Amino acid sequence: MTSSTIDTLGVSHREPFSGGSQAYSGATFERAVTAGGRPVLLKHLPAGGDWLVRATDGLGRARRLWESGLLGQVGGTVEHAVIDLWREDGHDVVVMNDMSDVLLPPDTRLSRSEVERLLAGLAGLHAAFEGRALDGLCSPAGRHRLFVPAFQRDDHGPNPCPVRDFVIAGWEMFVGLWPADVVDAVFALHDDPGLLQRQLELAAPPTLLHGDTKLDNLGLRGERLVAVDWGELTGTGPAEMDLAWFAATGTGVMPGAPTWRIDARPDEVFAVYEAHAARPLDRRALDLACLGMITQMGWYLTGVLGDDVARARTEQLEPWWLARARAALEPWSPA
Repeated sequence: MTSSTIDTLGVSHREPFSGGSQAYSGATFERAVTAGGRPVLLKHLPAGGDWLVRATDGLGRARRLWESGLLGQVGGTVEHAVIDLWREDGHDVVVMNDMSDVLLPPDTRLSRSEVERLLAGLAGLHAAFEGRALDGLCSPAGRHRLFVPAFQRDDHGPNPCPVRDFVIAGWEMFVGLWPADVVDAVFALHDDPGLLQRQLELAAPPTLLHGDTKLDNLGLRGERLVAVDWGELTGTGPAEMDLAWFAATGTGVMPGAPTWRIDARPDEVFAVYEAHAARPLDRRALDLACLGMITQMGWYLTGVLGDDVARARTEQLEPWWLARARAALEPWSPA
């Protein structure tokens, strides 16, 4: 254990905490209190990594984000919560301010004002880092590898994906439920995720991507965006990728979510973001980012997970996602 930082903070009263964002990772959490009375969360990253690390080549990425000073720069536009990172018993521990009071309450619908403030903050982050050289972060290809069925079947490391069986079953269902042209393209991208990455690189300039802009990771402190869970999925790519993920997970495409939390179509979300963005959204990049979302989450769009309400919402939005995929494939196809 590295004691200098621990002694400085005077962390005490440590106890297990099950409310973190660890459902899909191998991380575990503790609540603690510093000597000054500040509540903090300790995120213990597994020493041997987990499936997210293996899919994205992300071992040690959280440490690099901290030691490089990149998170400190993020703090100029977004409140990221991280206050330190130390080693303990052979693994990294991310020390974060407890943001429970400002993260969005779970399972609640968002108002138009809340959506607008979240997207304004996200647009500010993207504008601050657009065009900058950023090394060692998750690539678009790494992100699109997460739910590739072959990877899920062959991943025998510690802390596998907890819904791996559903992922594999969902992709098998996808073949029979979705049109053949989209199925063929998606499976070609599974075989070589770099094909989509190269198209995205041609379409729009890269920026820093939070990487997992689901609402569980976001909050507001007044007008300021709060975004937690920086690490394996923090990456580079067009801003349209973060936006497509925000829209997908917020409007109804999210495993385990009992209902959708933004009562709008994804294109309405895109319009709100664009009103606050430093540059207009690139329509080609946005179509490609939506195709990338299907490349990741097509298995879930089959209804393999979720209750009847979630399945009905998924079916309602499916034609929209299909149209965006076909728009991305109209001038180009990986199949």
